[in-house]
Amino acid sequence: MKTKYKRLVAYIIDFFIINLFMTLVTSSGIFSKAFYQYNDATERLNNLYQDVLKLDEESLNDKVDDMKAIVYDVNSFGSLYFSIEVIVMIGYFVVFQYFNKGQTLGKKFLKIKVVSRDDEELSLGNFLLRSMILYGLIFTIINMILVQLTSDNIFYNLYTIVGLVNIVVTYSTYFMIIFRKDERGLHDMIAGSKVVEV
Repeated sequence: MKTKYKRLVAYIIDFFIINLFMTLVTSSGIFSKAFYQYNDATERLNNLYQDVLKLDEESLNDKVDDMKAIVYDVNSFGSLYFSIEVIVMIGYFVVFQYFNKGQTLGKKFLKIKVVSRDDEELSLGNFLLRSMILYGLIFTIINMILVQLTSDNIFYNLYTIVGLVNIVVTYSTYFMIIFRKDERGLHDMIAGSKVVEV
C-alpha cells in the first residue's frame, strides 16, 4: 500500500479517536449549558439553511441578517467546544505524536511516522506548525478570536474570508499529497516534515 493511502487510513483512525474523546468530554455534565447553547444555535442555523433553499430572491435578502446573527451565535457559543477541540488536537497530534517518535495511534497501526526532511526526529515546534495547518487549527483559533472582538455583521464577513482561505489551504494540501512524487503536502513543506514507512 502506498504511503499516501496509509496516511489516509491513519487519518481516519486518528479522527475516530479524537471524535470519540470529544463525545465523551461534551457529554459530561461539566459543560452541558454551553454545549446546549451551541447545539441550539447549530440547529437554528441548519433550519435556516433549509428555509433558504425554499425562498425566492427577495425573501432570501431578508434572511441574510438572521444568518449572520446565527453564524455568530454558533461560533460564540461554540468557543468552549472549539477551545477544547484545539487543546485535544494539539495534545494528540503534537504532544503525543512528538513523544511517540512521530506516530499517532493511526500511524503506529499503519507503520508510518512523521520525520524531518532529513529523516531526523521532528521538533515539538515543527509538529505544532504542521498540525496548525493540516488540521485547520489556525483558522479555528482565528475565528475564536474574531468572534470575541467583532460584531455579528463584521464577524460574518471575516468568517467567510477565513473559511475560504481554509478551504484553499486544505485542498492545496490534499492535492499536493496526492500528486507530488514525494507526497509532501503544504503542511509538510512549511514544517519541514515528511511521512515515511517505519
